[in-house]
This record gives sequence, structure tokens and C-alpha cells, in this order.
Amino acid sequence: MGATRMIDLALINGKVITVNAKNELAEAVAVRDGKIIAVGKTDEVREMTGSDTEVIDLQGKTVTPGFIESHCHPSMAGPALVFEVDVRTAGTIDDIINMLRQRF
Repeated sequence: MGATRMIDLALINGKVITVNAKNELAEAVAVRDGKIIAVGKTDEVREMTGSDTEVIDLQGKTVTPGFIESHCHPSMAGPALVFEVDVRTAGTIDDIINMLRQRF
């Protein structure tokens, strides 16, 4: 039997949101060749590390899975940043008018 190849990256001591059927939380992630090969407890992932493994201590920080796409449309969001006035804090029509005057 050949030697087990160690992982390239270990994320440990974190709060890993798995989004599996049970919505379980894990502590660590093991990565080899750019792919997640294991999710579990810090001790389990540490056993997969070698001298060349990059180990990142998350110090309790959260890791979320997947490709995160903010679904931003710059051609639509840009003009909104220029022309939008947030009037949620306005208490009266005069407040809104003053906010508009200050903005424009």
C-alpha cells in the first residue's frame, strides 16, 4: 500500500457552515489540489497535514461554502448610487425636501 498524500491546505479551529441536509457545523476543512476532500473536526484534519501543508487557524471565524455571487449589476447599481436619496429617517415632508436639497 502506498503512502497517503498529505493535504495542501488545512482550515482549522473555525465555524464551518456545511449546508448539508442536517445543517451541521464543522470545525475544519481539508483541501488537496484545489478541492475540498474533508470537512470535520480540527483533530481529524490535522492528521492529514504534512510539512508542506499550509495551515490556517481560523480562530473561530466562519467559513461559508460555495461560489458567492453578489448578483450586482453595475450598470443598474451605479446610477442608483448617484441619484438615490435614503429618506427612511425622514419624519416629515419638510425633512424629505431638505434631504433632497442637500443631495442635489
